[in-house]
Amino acid sequence: MSVIVIVSEGTYTESKLTTGKGICDSTSSESYMMRSSLTPWFISSRIMTSTFADSGAKNVENPRHILEMQDNPEEMQEILADIRSFLADRETIASITNSQDLTNTERLYQINQQSRAMPLTADQAALATPQQDADASLSIEKTE
Repeated sequence: MSVIVIVSEGTYTESKLTTGKGICDSTSSESYMMRSSLTPWFISSRIMTSTFADSGAKNVENPRHILEMQDNPEEMQEILADIRSFLADRETIASITNSQDLTNTERLYQINQQSRAMPLTADQAALATPQQDADASLSIEKTE
């Protein structure tokens, strides 16, 4: 029988990161980043156990006793390889650490560039000029 015990102690902090929030950007990405000072312990062992049988209806329902424990390096290496692979392949778009993040960031950049390159209609241009807003507020103040 193989037994794996995982124990983790420590603290973590959580923060929100946002990318793509420029003045003219039309898209953005928000990610929650967790930083930790956790200390994980992974223990993998091959164990030999036994139970003492009684007579009667509950003859093998007694507690199981551990008779022998041996290290299990092959399974431990498989577990560590899986954890490392999982952590390396995660997407965290706010900080580019892998090729998937880079691809997603490039897509956001292309969308923002395309939205900036689109010609403005007359109504959009009127809404986009801050000078007209200032002139309107001045004219309102004068009329009051």
